Amino acid sequence: MKSHHLIIGLGIIVVLLAVIIPNLSGSKYLRSAKAGGDYLVSHMYDDGSFVYEYDPVTGDESSSYNILRHAGTAYSLIDLYEATGDKRYLQTGEKALAYLNNQIIPCPGIPDAACVEEGDEIKLGGNALAILAFAEYQLVTGSTEYLTQAQHLAQFMVATQNTDGEFSVHKIDGSDGSADDFESGYYPGEAIFALARLHNVDGNDVWIDTAHKAAHWLIEVRDASVPTPDLNHDHWLLYGLNELYTDRNDEAYLAHARRITESIAAIQHHDQVGEKTDWNGGFYNPPRSTPTATRSEGLGAAYELFTQSGDEAYATIAKDVMKKALEFELRTQFTKSQLTSLDADVTAVGGFHESLDEYPIRIDYVQHNISALLSFERIEYK
Repeated sequence: MKSHHLIIGLGIIVVLLAVIIPNLSGSKYLRSAKAGGDYLVSHMYDDGSFVYEYDPVTGDESSSYNILRHAGTAYSLIDLYEATGDKRYLQTGEKALAYLNNQIIPCPGIPDAACVEEGDEIKLGGNALAILAFAEYQLVTGSTEYLTQAQHLAQFMVATQNTDGEFSVHKIDGSDGSADDFESGYYPGEAIFALARLHNVDGNDVWIDTAHKAAHWLIEVRDASVPTPDLNHDHWLLYGLNELYTDRNDEAYLAHARRITESIAAIQHHDQVGEKTDWNGGFYNPPRSTPTATRSEGLGAAYELFTQSGDEAYATIAKDVMKKALEFELRTQFTKSQLTSLDADVTAVGGFHESLDEYPIRIDYVQHNISALLSFERIEYK
């Protein structure tokens, strides 16, 4: 009888703890993020690179690579380690950082600057995501191993920023430093976010001042005449605006985050029925995993910005759209039973595939979904 009462008592304690700490055993969002991290851990080569793209149904594996997406994947693994304390994610992230560090060279023609090079190309986005990964590693672990490298990478951004704040060079030749006319809609937002995070690490005002100037150029020049429905759904910029607003409560950042949030919310699938029911929460026609995940990430940052500014109405919009998006994202993550039913490679469990009926897994699909899931986990269970 005493043992029976003990079992009942322990059961009550567990229930109470579950009420007090909702994710005692981990929410479905955290469990999904961990499954994504497990996929990355099991699909890393000995040199610290990842299986870039893999179709578990056909067994096809891509021979190409993308160092920007590698850097973003390393960042997501360090973030996942912070959320879980699981050292497997840290160790895999550290190997990925070492591989990334080996791809960095002195920037041609720019003294004291370093650049991420791949295929004889240097991109603003490559430097930005490398800084972000290195900064996150220091913020989470306290290690200064990559601090100097990150600072040299940031010098490239400072050197290529115009006086009005525009990052005028998005890609250069790795051998002679000649500028390409290529422009990315996402690289400036990546650079802003990375510089703000680096400032959080070393306190150097050059980085945050450069980021503020760049953000104002984007808002007041690049996007000023763009109608709200046509705005780029720039998740990296939303990350950056949240960081910049924390540093300086500039209403321009809040207003622009509202515009991007409105633009995102307006095109999310709602109320689909029949064969398209599973489209609900997603973006694009047909909806895809990564565009949905990146918008979720951005809305997570926007939610934080709106919350700290006291804008409860827009915080509610951001969270609602984000939660619906995550439900779609979860439908694009491989489970063991789904892989078995497709007669596919069961080691791909946890990987996020391209869309509901397209099955290739790429590291950035996994990266962005992990980041989105962790962002919502922090919002829901902080």
